[in-house]
Amino acid sequence: MFLGRDDYRITLVSSALLMAVALISSYVVYQVMAKQTQESFGRGLEVTLTEGIRILSFELANSSMASHGAVTRPFLISALSQLSLDSPNSTALQALKKNIDSLPEAGFSAAVVYDANNKQLLSVGTLVNSTDASLTLNNAIDNGKTLIFNPSDGKLYLRIEEFVLNSTGNRVGLLKTERRLNELTSSIVKMRSIGRSGELMLCEPLASNRLEMKCLLSRSDGLEFKQLMRNINGTPLPMSLALNGDAGLIKAKDYRQVSVIAAYKPLSENDLGVVLKIDEEEMYQSSSETMSDLIKYLLLLVTVGCIAVYLLVLPTARKLVKSEKSSLTANSKLEQSESHLRRLIGY
Repeated sequence: MFLGRDDYRITLVSSALLMAVALISSYVVYQVMAKQTQESFGRGLEVTLTEGIRILSFELANSSMASHGAVTRPFLISALSQLSLDSPNSTALQALKKNIDSLPEAGFSAAVVYDANNKQLLSVGTLVNSTDASLTLNNAIDNGKTLIFNPSDGKLYLRIEEFVLNSTGNRVGLLKTERRLNELTSSIVKMRSIGRSGELMLCEPLASNRLEMKCLLSRSDGLEFKQLMRNINGTPLPMSLALNGDAGLIKAKDYRQVSVIAAYKPLSENDLGVVLKIDEEEMYQSSSETMSDLIKYLLLLVTVGCIAVYLLVLPTARKLVKSEKSSLTANSKLEQSESHLRRLIGY
């Protein structure tokens, strides 16, 4: 009965159209917001990653220069050259000790010096005893750099081993140094704070198995080292792309098989890859919350609109329906009159 009345049917159709327009508008707004959110987060990830790599490269280069400067000290070379002789030389040993003891003043947290036969002579400070939580830079074996995490203080250290050469280029010793990378550690912590699921990855390919990689993971619960596969189900991870020398922004699944938005870049001079990522679900969470609020307001507006349609359109619809019925009645009476007239005149 209710649906059979034309005036109510017009009102219902008008309300349905209003609701359809509101729903379509909501969907379009959500799609636009989602796209803008992804672009905004993507740009933020790339900028943050670029700045982090700049700090990482600077600290590694600065530490390398400092270590090389220590190795090329004339007094160090002279003392080791004298100690490389068979006869003991207490004067050279004292000079060497004085030289090594001064290294903490140059920013080194620890140092160990060896002779030409790899025999330890002197040391200052204490080397970090956490080589499992480390990345080998440049994949060096006998002489190179190692990035080490010290769980006791939560800091990253750079260990550098470099041969000490005399004026003729002959090896007279080996110097092993460590520097605490305070700024880099703070930068890594800062970069992962892009969100609850924000994570920074710093990885090296394994020399023994190029399908695997060793990674430093910086997450909200701290730093951790893991050995991971570079491909999952035949699909390369964002980090694998970085280790291959590529850079960019990608929406993909990470080693947890979770969909993420990831910025990735290589650190070619050290054979490392760097990835900064955030879970896609968290990235869209802010848009979803905003959209939820928007839907509430739209529902309120639709409700008000439906009431307005009922109050404004229904009276007009009733007049139209009444006018239509009146027209039909008048036409019916006119047809009856014409029929009666034809019968009177004999047609």
